[in-house]
Amino acid sequence: MALALVTCAGLMIKSILTLRAIDPGLETRQLLTMRVTPGGKAYEEQGRRAAFFQAAAHGIRQIPGVVSAAAVSTVPLSGSGTGMSFTIEDERAVVTGRARLAGFMVVTPGYFQTMNIPLLAGRDFTEFDTSETEGVVIVSKGLAELLWPGENPLGRRLKHAPRDDPDPWLTVIGVVGDVRHFGLDQGFRHETYRPLAQQGSRAATFVARTIGDPLRAATAARRAVHEIDPDLAVYGVQSMEDIVVASVGESGILAKVLAAFATIALVLAAVGLYGVVSYAVNQRTREIGIRIVLGARPQDALRLIISRSLLLTVLGIAVGVGLALALAQTLESLMYGVSPADPATLVGTAALLIAVALLASYIPARRATKVDPMVALRYE
Repeated sequence: MALALVTCAGLMIKSILTLRAIDPGLETRQLLTMRVTPGGKAYEEQGRRAAFFQAAAHGIRQIPGVVSAAAVSTVPLSGSGTGMSFTIEDERAVVTGRARLAGFMVVTPGYFQTMNIPLLAGRDFTEFDTSETEGVVIVSKGLAELLWPGENPLGRRLKHAPRDDPDPWLTVIGVVGDVRHFGLDQGFRHETYRPLAQQGSRAATFVARTIGDPLRAATAARRAVHEIDPDLAVYGVQSMEDIVVASVGESGILAKVLAAFATIALVLAAVGLYGVVSYAVNQRTREIGIRIVLGARPQDALRLIISRSLLLTVLGIAVGVGLALALAQTLESLMYGVSPADPATLVGTAALLIAVALLASYIPARRATKVDPMVALRYE
């Protein structure tokens, strides 16, 4: 039972570590997030909302310990997002008349710097990209390679509407790195990014890159928002690391539960084995005394007791491996990058239990070899 629980816990923990080692396309450490939804008549106009988000982001950037700050319609790995179809002006790059689907993000200037999403080509949005200027868009690397393979995407045009729609074309001004938007176990999503001043958004998440623990800046960040509008609610305050942990979902919770049960099982196995071996040694005290009187060395008696204990341990491991494999199969859907029959985990768990068994056997066995042979012969 201990082997099965410890093995499954090890598999789940290894799965979580494998997930956490995946590059999400951004830097998740030292990043504060919090969401605001400006509503009411004061924010019915897109321009008023855009002005609020840009002013609040500027205020957050002034906080001591904040390196950079911006706003985004939907933060990556949060479990939600928007996708929109689009058409590109150059029909040679895609099947004629066919629209494609890509993620649709609205951001303020400085978003890519704050998230550490690399700008691979072109430029970032600036405060001069407004509703009065030419419509612009930034695309992800994967989308650029899909639409214009081997060509320069800068200056190309697309729009989130059919070709004959009167909406204006948007000029590609930059290419950024790919991001895993929906989860660490999901592939990179094709993304299009629009400046908030041109597109607008009903709600947005502020992101702030900090020095040290990002949650320490949470109170000051709330204050920066309320200095602009004290009636707005600030919610969803958490670090980006917390969002990453939440994105792991059931696998992370199950790993913690299994780890707790496995620890208890391991302790019970050690205590139980120690008790059984101690009882067995007490029952054989007279036998051990006779063996020593007849010339056996204490090391021989020690080896005899430990070998018997290890025999039982190995038998238990043999049965436990089958149980562990059966239990691990039921958890396969929650694992990532790890096989239910992962040899390293099975061998490591077996070695751990053997080490526990050795320790639990050695202590009473050594105590038995130090008994005076004459006392042992008079035992009972």
